[in-house]
Amino acid sequence: MYKIIACDLDETLLSDDRTISKENIEAIQKAKELGVKFVPATGRGSLIPLVEL
Repeated sequence: MYKIIACDLDETLLSDDRTISKENIEAIQKAKELGVKFVPATGRGSLIPLVEL
C-alpha cells in the first residue's frame, strides 16, 4: 500500500489554464480517504497555494 503520492504541478497535475481536472481531484480525494498523503511537487522557486482539496 502506498503511503504518499508526490505529483509534479506543471503539465502533470495542472492543465495549461492552471486548473486540476475533475478526475485528478477525485483520485486525490480517494487516496486521502485511504490514508495516503498527497504532496504537490515542483521545481519552481516557491509554491503558492493554488487549490485546497
